[in-house]
Amino acid sequence: KLLYAVFNKKNQREAQEKITDARVEIRTLHSLGFWFIKKVWSNAQPDDFVENDRLLAVAPALPEEVVSAVLKLVGFCKNLTTTVPEVNAVIDIADARNITVPDELEKDFSPSVLAKLAIEVLERSLVLDRRGRVSFNDMVWLPVAAGWVKPTFELVVVDEAQDMNMPQ
Repeated sequence: KLLYAVFNKKNQREAQEKITDARVEIRTLHSLGFWFIKKVWSNAQPDDFVENDRLLAVAPALPEEVVSAVLKLVGFCKNLTTTVPEVNAVIDIADARNITVPDELEKDFSPSVLAKLAIEVLERSLVLDRRGRVSFNDMVWLPVAAGWVKPTFELVVVDEAQDMNMPQ
């Protein structure tokens, strides 16, 4: 089995037109990750609203600006890490990406509080919710963070590999 991995559907269609060898499986990185998820959670379904629901389960009455900041932070964590990071690492990500709340909310929602909320959402991402939902960011991060990625292909070629992030 051979894999040719690409970043998006457009690239996948182009590769499918050019690569005709039946041994080669052509997938986007997200579809590959979702394939690993489905091996463990067969009923998993894509739904980006799951991230918001995970946060609401952790803290049901947050101001909209805090929800927005935490969800951005979760997204960056899933694109920059391969595990649930420690608080200081999440604070560093928030700082590097300028993820903050308005000044009037900072007293109650410091970078440390935002980081802890993001970590709780990341931890909830490792458990299938009752509706079987996974986010777009879960599709790449989750199989790596959960240790579900197993050697499957004899050869893997990634188009534009220099652009990959850590979980990819």
